[in-house]
Amino acid sequence: MSARVLRASAYAKINLSLSVTGVRADGMHTLRTVMQTVSLCDTVEASRADGLTFSCSVPSLAGENNLCVRAAKAFFGETGLAPGVSVRLEKRIPTGAGLGGGSADAAAALRLLNRLYGEPLSEEALYPLAAGLGADVPFCLHGGKCLCTGVGEELTPLPDGETLYLVVAKGSGSLSTAEMYRRLDETPAESGALNQFEPVAEALLPEIRAVREALRSVGGEGARMTGSGSALFAFFPTDRAAKAAAQTLRATHRVFAEACRTAPRAEITAYPPENFSAFD
Repeated sequence: MSARVLRASAYAKINLSLSVTGVRADGMHTLRTVMQTVSLCDTVEASRADGLTFSCSVPSLAGENNLCVRAAKAFFGETGLAPGVSVRLEKRIPTGAGLGGGSADAAAALRLLNRLYGEPLSEEALYPLAAGLGADVPFCLHGGKCLCTGVGEELTPLPDGETLYLVVAKGSGSLSTAEMYRRLDETPAESGALNQFEPVAEALLPEIRAVREALRSVGGEGARMTGSGSALFAFFPTDRAAKAAAQTLRATHRVFAEACRTAPRAEITAYPPENFSAFD
């Protein structure tokens, strides 16, 4: 019989609103943002093995700097356990999109490893590890909907509310988060913008405007950018409408487009069967 394998979905996030509130002495920017997990996800698998090995469906992301690897090292460092795991990442969330894919992968890896080793750490003990990996990782560990402040790691849970259906769309271009912050520092903020990065991103990457208009053309409401870009999202009245819109966008505009829904915290943390699964 093969080794026991645990598998978990790593849910993307969208920013329903996002503003930069200041800059700390260490140069990190402080934020005020409402984040929401959505059902667009990567898949992370973990099984016991010799040492620590990692593989990814996207070869260019399979290096030592991948957040899954860093999460595993943080877990073993905190617990004092000898590394003995093989981690596999299947990517579906586009990179350079503002969807928190790497952060979601790291959060899922922390949960998986903790489960695989019999939960030596409480959920509360995972949050400092998450914060050390990146500002969005604590939110991805928590899931659902939260007001996030500080550099993004200070979480105030919000009610999940009703399930919403949306399409996430992205053109061929991507944006550097570090470059976006630098440009934002040099550009006066536009008052009233739900995402303070969007005007700056649009100036750097004009296709963002085209993707927004494409979302609107297929019936999307509230089209806006997530994170520092370059993906956008818009809401639809039903799952069926979102799926039809995504299909049209892929066929006629040649962009990445996926229909998804909001995902509550209970789905992110469930074990099993909603999020985690185990098999031999």
